[in-house]
Amino acid sequence: MRKVKISSTDRAIYGVAGGTAENLGIPSFIVRLAFIFTLPFSFVVYFFLAYFVFDDGYI
Repeated sequence: MRKVKISSTDRAIYGVAGGTAENLGIPSFIVRLAFIFTLPFSFVVYFFLAYFVFDDGYI
């Protein structure tokens, strides 16, 4: 099972989209578009992940 983590290299704001993209094996641009198209729900999820997920992959 993969750990949820933020990206330390592909960061726009907190690295949540970059980390999700690395975990799924897709470009981060697609993840960022998905976050935009699912507003306002994704806003809550994004900042929850930004606050609780760390670079080492532990929640």
